[in-house]
Amino acid sequence: MFAIGLHIAGARRGGPWWPEGAVRAADFVNGRNMADGVEVPFAEAFAFSRETPGLMAVGAGQWITHDAGVLRRHAGLGALLEPATSNQSRGTADIGGPGWTPPAGLTRSGNATDGFVFTVGQSQVDLLRLEQYGYIDIPAHEPGFFAFDLHDSGMRGAAIWFSDVGYRADFSTDTGIANGTGENDVASMAALGGGWWRCRVRHRHTAVTQAWRIKLGSSRFDTSYQAGDFIRVRLPQVELGRFTTPVVNTSITQSTMRAADRLAATGGASLDVTVYFAGGASQNFPQLSGPLPAEELLNPLVTRAFWS
Repeated sequence: MFAIGLHIAGARRGGPWWPEGAVRAADFVNGRNMADGVEVPFAEAFAFSRETPGLMAVGAGQWITHDAGVLRRHAGLGALLEPATSNQSRGTADIGGPGWTPPAGLTRSGNATDGFVFTVGQSQVDLLRLEQYGYIDIPAHEPGFFAFDLHDSGMRGAAIWFSDVGYRADFSTDTGIANGTGENDVASMAALGGGWWRCRVRHRHTAVTQAWRIKLGSSRFDTSYQAGDFIRVRLPQVELGRFTTPVVNTSITQSTMRAADRLAATGGASLDVTVYFAGGASQNFPQLSGPLPAEELLNPLVTRAFWS
């Protein structure tokens, strides 16, 4: 009796993951790169630069720091490609510390990573808010974007006030809803995981903004507090221009700039580029010869990109 066995080495399990005609491809979710039809290490297919460190939200409420010159990519999520931005709020890693004015009767515990907890010492009827004066300089008629992380423990909400107009926006972690008033037609909350929310609002008005306040409680009418009431917050940000999700850590002495992410295909040729984003949307850039224009991207979180 004879047994005949066949073994076919190198059988294809499927076609390539990049589209036909592509000469460069990046799968940022799975960490794959292609140049001229062959999977290669990232540096053989692309040139990347960013002159400063940058942070990235990676789920479960965590922020990860990437060194200068390192692409902010996380497995399963994609890569962040953002324009340059600055943070004018000082002492972001020490909210409530030097440069901030906490009200009497409010105590602080915790740290920058897990969030600072601000607790009411005794029952009172008053406006309890953390304030930062003298550092913020948003020109008149220009949009400023104000943001901070808020945890869903404690009072389940917070509000932002400004020096010139008082109450402007409130945020509820019970509902995940942000409400802006007046000229603040852009207010949002983004779930970061682990009970954390990124709260953001646009502020545009007719005078220079010189101070901002984070108030305990999710409504301007919330001015009655019981002993033990608290909020847990971290990483405030004040910037000009459009929203950016990651924050820029600053010292108490000066504002800090995060440089732009610059990603380009190697080879220098002018190519048509298609970029895909988290959520499935895409964007085309015909005959692009340099870095992807981060300031024009529909979404800073990129999942795939193809150069043809």
